[in-house]
Amino acid sequence: MRRATRLASLGVAAVLLPALAPAQFPSAIVGFNTNPDVETSHEMFQIPEFSGSTVNFVVPNSAGALDNNNAFRAAGRQTEGAAALQVFFRWVDPSDPQAWVRLSSFNGAERPNPALHTQGKVRFNLVNISGLFDGEIGVCIGIRETGNNVPQLNNGGSTGDIEWVGVTGVVTDPNGVVLAPIPAITLPPSPAAVTLEWDLATGIVSVNGTPMGGGIAGMTGDGILNAPNNRGTLEHIAFTNVSSDSGALIDVSIDELQFEAPEPDPVIPPTLIAPIIAADTQVSVTDLLLSVNRVNLLRDDVVILTQDVANNADVTFTLPAPAQTGEVYTFTQRDGITGLTSDPSNAVTVLPEASPYSLSFVIDEDGDGSCSFEPPGGWEFVGATSLTGLGDGTLFPAEHRCSTTTACGRPSMFRSTTRRWCRLGSAGTGRSIRRRPGCIRSTRSG
Repeated sequence: MRRATRLASLGVAAVLLPALAPAQFPSAIVGFNTNPDVETSHEMFQIPEFSGSTVNFVVPNSAGALDNNNAFRAAGRQTEGAAALQVFFRWVDPSDPQAWVRLSSFNGAERPNPALHTQGKVRFNLVNISGLFDGEIGVCIGIRETGNNVPQLNNGGSTGDIEWVGVTGVVTDPNGVVLAPIPAITLPPSPAAVTLEWDLATGIVSVNGTPMGGGIAGMTGDGILNAPNNRGTLEHIAFTNVSSDSGALIDVSIDELQFEAPEPDPVIPPTLIAPIIAADTQVSVTDLLLSVNRVNLLRDDVVILTQDVANNADVTFTLPAPAQTGEVYTFTQRDGITGLTSDPSNAVTVLPEASPYSLSFVIDEDGDGSCSFEPPGGWEFVGATSLTGLGDGTLFPAEHRCSTTTACGRPSMFRSTTRRWCRLGSAGTGRSIRRRPGCIRSTRSG
């Protein structure tokens, strides 16, 4: 049994609320154009069966295949560029009135958890070619209230309540547990693209510029978009089943996805890649904005080099003179949309020489990849004079203050079946043991 809880005041609100000023700071447009027609060419969204909330409503893929549902870049139905995002799936039961798909952006392959302003707008073009006469769907969006103050389309995080936008209510069970959204719009199959836009300040959804009503309701939230810093993410696009429609296959394309904000995005500083050693002739910067168009290199707070860029790939600068001990380098970046420049990055002081490090080896005596120190088998450290215990009981050479080591259970770095004598400093005993066949794992600290 289910029941529909509708937001009775939404239709009135849509009429009475004054039109808000257009958001004035658009993000870049996501065209889903790279590497099209490869079924694993994923970008922002996971495949339809990914979400545990809705996995039982869609026919699962066969083992090792993407045959029953996918969300990938494909040519043929784009409204710009070379491709669009093609999303297809099959309803397990086309007559199920509470079936829906949560097309999640959680940790997407290339644009994970895309950030937005929770008082701004979301829009994209959509083509529904599910069938000639069947395959109608409802569409709304889910906004996660993360509060992370990062620019639009950057990774906004994955923690916070979720609110549905562009809905007239929610479907609940008899105990009031929320089961599904009720979108304000449904879209029948058509070869023509429609432009959908959600006003996050009001919850109203528009189709080709015409407001169609709607509002905000909580999936896990309280029905109000009130995140810290007015920042959240497009957590998912929701496709709901129209139970009066017999179509099982749903096939849509999404293109020209864009966000807008009522205020400029924050321009976060980039990251200078450390260390810099005396006599180095190059320095590099990472963590650039998607909309970056200029990077500045500063030495002792003075800009010494500037480079215009066309994307957010890491940039390497060749210094006008080799780095000298004690100099301090930073980077800034400029947002190509707002023209604003960030604060300086992390400051890196030039070192006279590379930091020293020590080296030892761990022998996994039985070669089983186990973390156990207990016989038979276990680990022995070669080249260590004593061991020290960490808080979790793990042992490491005392001269390391923590080392890097191959992870337990991974294949051995080196494997040997020879027999020889090794001088081990295990636990400071300095005892000699005969090494059995096993593997060697290296540890070091710097």
